[in-house]
Amino acid sequence: SAYIIFADKKAANNAIALNGTSFMSRILK
Repeated sequence: SAYIIFADKKAANNAIALNGTSFMSRILK
């Protein structure tokens, strides 16, 4: 499961770079 979490964080970082901080805001909520 740790690998999945790492992969999700990497994907999230990529998505933030593409979509901006609004996407990060949704993850935090």
